[in-house]
Amino acid sequence: MLSALDIRCNFSLANICLSVSPSDMNMLVELYGAVADAATLGVSDQQQGLSQPPTYFVDTPELLEAWQSGWKASAELPAADLRQPATA
Repeated sequence: MLSALDIRCNFSLANICLSVSPSDMNMLVELYGAVADAATLGVSDQQQGLSQPPTYFVDTPELLEAWQSGWKASAELPAADLRQPATA
């Protein structure tokens, strides 16, 4: 799993590249990937009992909202749902 700093750097780099080349689909994928990583980190942080978002996300609304969404989604699931693998 990526650290909050790695996620913020990926997000910022993609934003810079998109400002230079707005039609670069690879950078758009990177941007959305960073947002998805922020949500995943929110899930992980909630499971570890952390309730404050990473400092690196506080001034970036997209990352902060993604982290909060992941955190809230994880908090709403019963603990058993998070630990048991899905069975067919």
